[in-house]
Amino acid sequence: MSTIKGYGISIRNTPIDITQTVSYQELNSIGFYGDDAVIDIVRSDAANRPELERLITELQSGDRIDMYSVDSLLLGYSKKAKEYYTSIIEKGIDLLIYDFTGAIAKLSPLSTIRFGDPKKGEPVLMKSEKSIGELVNMFSDYAKQITPRKKSGGLKAEKRLDISEAFKEIYFAYESYQIDQPTTLSLLKEFCGIENKITFWLMARDYENTLRYADELDEQGSDICELPKRCGGLPVEYEQILACADARFSGIKSEKDRIESAMLALNMIGSYTIFKRWQLLAEKKPKPRKPVPYDFNIAEFRKKYGK
Repeated sequence: MSTIKGYGISIRNTPIDITQTVSYQELNSIGFYGDDAVIDIVRSDAANRPELERLITELQSGDRIDMYSVDSLLLGYSKKAKEYYTSIIEKGIDLLIYDFTGAIAKLSPLSTIRFGDPKKGEPVLMKSEKSIGELVNMFSDYAKQITPRKKSGGLKAEKRLDISEAFKEIYFAYESYQIDQPTTLSLLKEFCGIENKITFWLMARDYENTLRYADELDEQGSDICELPKRCGGLPVEYEQILACADARFSGIKSEKDRIESAMLALNMIGSYTIFKRWQLLAEKKPKPRKPVPYDFNIAEFRKKYGK
């Protein structure tokens, strides 16, 4: 059985418990806790990554390293990033790097594995067809184009990563048009400490860009699929999915199957429901003028969360 470890990095000039770092919180969000979450805590001018070097030494071909972001390789003194990347793939260790920078979670093109298509009998994850040389060249080009986001300090640096259950209930009540905006903002302030619409939309974007969002959206039932997206605008990923579906999967009759195939090909972690709600927004479908009478009960919500 293969070993899978999560890896991250925290840039600090003073010692800190890894469980108090942003990187640990990020690894938690992709399913890694305790000893399975491996984190280097180093100064910004440190050339070596002792924990990453240990992982590369201990893991075998067929094992896997997961990273929340390519920042885990590029943060700080990143001149050895290409060396580490090359060592990982030359040893045959699979590398899964997430990309949470857009409107929907994705796999980074620098990952050495990709999503398979179950409709074709493929496994959920497959090895990339790219050669080691192609991947290394791609990494070099990518590293020149991006500036890693600063990530240091403790949990105060990334408070929006903490998506509470109360927030999610309010969010879905808003997205399904069960409560109006003033009620939403009032509940968010009372139960989540969110003071304004901008902060709400930023936190909503963060939540929509998590691995669990697609499943939790689908759990809301089929009714929400018929309602236009409410928070934020139309993302660039919508046009990317349409273009891919038209170019590569036009022969598939079912729109749902065609869109899902395009999302897999683009390594997007989502569902048809997400796309459908973007589509309704793009087509300017009428939004409900009054709150939709579903099942969100404010009195029961207050009782549940103790206020």
